[in-house]
Amino acid sequence: MVRNERDETVQTPPERIIRLDLVLHIFNPKLRVTGKHVVDLACGHKAITRNRKTTICPRCSEMLRRSIEDGSEDWDSYRHRGGRDTMTWPADPMRQFNEELDQRDA
Repeated sequence: MVRNERDETVQTPPERIIRLDLVLHIFNPKLRVTGKHVVDLACGHKAITRNRKTTICPRCSEMLRRSIEDGSEDWDSYRHRGGRDTMTWPADPMRQFNEELDQRDA
């Protein structure tokens, strides 16, 4: 866990990029123009990044922030004990891939 005391942001350590999602990359011209890629991360989430080897997962960082702030999420269980990601986060840019359908409908 990395916590920056000056601006109170919480970020997880960089996640290893497992693979590029070529289908989403090919059929999304906006990403090709900006040089960004949709990637699968070691944590199990998808993210958009320019990096090729590692990147900070915005979903895991949000889960950790909520876990520290009010205990509404259990980041430690998700990352270290094989728990499920049950978080609903409407601002997630890859929400359609990171959340299960029944979570989004709730």
